[in-house]
Formats: sequence, C-alpha cells, structure tokens
Amino acid sequence: MLPTTARVNKTDPLPRHYQVRQILVEMIASGLWQPGDKIPAETDIAKSLGVSKMTVNKAILALTAEGVLYREVGRGTFIAEAPHRQRNGNYLPDRDAAEVEPRRGSASHLFEVITIAPPELVSDNEYMCALLLSMRCCASPLEVRLVLRHVRGADYLARYRESRADGWLLIAPLEEDVPGLRALAAAGAKAVVIGAAWKGVALPCVDSDNIGGATLAVEHLAELGHRDIALLYATPHSINTQDRIRGFQQAMQARGLPLRTDWILDVKSSTHIPEPVQQRLRAWLRSSDRPTALFAAGPFVARHVLDIAQEVGIRVPDELSIVAFDDPTAVAESSPVMTTIRQPLEAMGQEGITYLREMLRAPEAAAPRRLILPCRLLVRESTAPPPRQRRS
Repeated sequence: MLPTTARVNKTDPLPRHYQVRQILVEMIASGLWQPGDKIPAETDIAKSLGVSKMTVNKAILALTAEGVLYREVGRGTFIAEAPHRQRNGNYLPDRDAAEVEPRRGSASHLFEVITIAPPELVSDNEYMCALLLSMRCCASPLEVRLVLRHVRGADYLARYRESRADGWLLIAPLEEDVPGLRALAAAGAKAVVIGAAWKGVALPCVDSDNIGGATLAVEHLAELGHRDIALLYATPHSINTQDRIRGFQQAMQARGLPLRTDWILDVKSSTHIPEPVQQRLRAWLRSSDRPTALFAAGPFVARHVLDIAQEVGIRVPDELSIVAFDDPTAVAESSPVMTTIRQPLEAMGQEGITYLREMLRAPEAAAPRRLILPCRLLVRESTAPPPRQRRS
C-alpha cells in the first residue's frame, strides 16, 4: 500500500507522471517495497495519489524501462532484484539503451526497439508508451525481451551488424533516416517499421492511415457546414505529417472547398510554437478574414492553438471549430474537450511485433508488406456548425 500522505502536487511544475515515479522510487528506497514484491494495480495507485491511470501508467513504464520494475503478463508488475544503475537514490537508464523488461532467465528472442529520441525521454511520449505497452502485452517477456535503443539512420546498418538482437522495430523514422532504412533493406535485415510508411523502402511497415484520418477531419467539418477550413502542422520531415497534409488537400478538393495557401501554416514545432508564429496566429485569429474551422495535424499543435484562441477571445467551438490528430491526455483533458482523430496505436504495436516474430519463424514466407490501419473520428466538444453570420 502507499502511505496516506503520498500525493501528487498538482501546482508543482514538475510533470505529474515524474512525481509519481519519484514516489514509487521512494517506496523502494525506503524498504517499504522489497525485490519480488508485487506493486498495487495502476487503478489503485492512481486513486491513492489523485491522478489519472494514464499518468501512473507512464511512470510505471519509465521505471520498467529503467529496470526498476518488471511486468509479467497476467500477473502484474513487480520490484526487480536490482536496477541497472543507481545514482544519488535515482534510478537511471543507460545513455542510449534501456530494457523494457529486465533480463530474467533466457527469452527466446531479443528485439531492439529503435527510437529517434533517447530512451529516457520515452516515458514523456504517450505515442511511444502506447506502442511499447501493446508490444509487451502481445508477447510474454519469457518469449521476447525488448530493449530500447536510440539510433538514427546514418548509423542504422553499422549498429544493426553489431547488434546481438534477433530483429529491430523502428519507431517513426524521419525523412533523414530513409537512406538508412534502404541500407537495412538491401542488407536483408530483419526489421519492421512502425508509425511510418516511407515509399521506396523495401521493409515491412505498420502505420495508421494518416491520409484517411485527415479526410475524416475535413469531412466532419464540411458536414457541419464549414467551408473556410485551415490547416496547421509541424515536423514536415515526418511522413505522417506529409500524408496528413496530402489528405487534407485531397479532401478539400474533393468537396469543392476553397484551398487557400495562406491558411496552410507550418507552426515550426509540435511541442512549443515559437513566439513569432504565436504572434502571427493571434493576428490571424483576430482578423475578420479568418477560417471558421481548422484541422491541426498534431495534438499539441491543436492544444496550443486552442490556448491562443481563448487568449484572444475566440470562443471554441462557437466561433472556431478545431479537430486534432491523435488523442493524448493533453488533448483529452482540454476544455472544451477536443474532437480528434485517434490512431490505432495498440494494434500498430501488436501487428509490428507479431510480424517480426513471423519473419523469424518463416523468413521465406514473410515478404515485406505495408499494413495501413484505419483511424477513428472521436467527436467531442471542440466542433460545431459555423457562426450564422458568414463572411462574404
């Protein structure tokens, strides 16, 4: 059980999932939880600390990646015998690699999960967390051991040849990584790409239908009566962003809606919109010549735009409707709650690890394939019909 005094400080600027992580580490360091002990269920921890289950889930996934905890399918989460490293009471992962499950006995396969960011940042990324959890639920840790590793495209082939892994799962590689993907394919690497479907890469991939998801957003807004629809995006070097832009443009043209280039805006960053871009958005939203709706090709872009709209006195959805792509906590907890396009992240993770296992069992039968899974439109509070007074 957790001490009754243990609570998350919701006014503290430290992220809540990191506060939960610290509380759990303190439980272990104090001796209240011993190696081999099963920790309480995530729902119970969330209730005790006054946070969401997703917040607890992120903290537990981080500690699992660091080797402090381990999971057993169907049994729960346990305290590991010994963490990988400890420094001043804080458990830390290796600089460029961390195990999602600690080594216990001999797993039949070792898979490396290749990320574009260092492993210690994975717990801050709900996209990665959802994929990793679905992979872990798809295969017993006694059958498959997962290791996170930070590698970029220029180093793919050399690191793959040095690796002791049976296969690679590459998560959302960017445009600059494509030559490395092609080199892996040419070398016959046992690798699956998840969350990116780059053309001309002869590796199997599993991705969501980003073009179809953008089409769902436009069709929803058009059916509400909107004609003046803008598009905001970031990270144009991501194939997912490129496909969402393409899907938006195609859907607008198919509906006969005006496609204004000045209403298609790169906000430069998916996590923090630079001040010059914020100023442009404020002026844009205050203008009489502004859209009645917008599609944000990323969840945090949508959240930033919502904040800016509210700052300048634009009521959402009465005066401006917003549709986001993806459905992390920051969007689901917005006010108003965001209408969004949800990716099938759980299915993507499961299909990726399942296909890699198939490649190992019967490599001659596992020809590279592209599996594109449909997205879902979740209609919530941030979209409504346009204002009655339409601009000429």
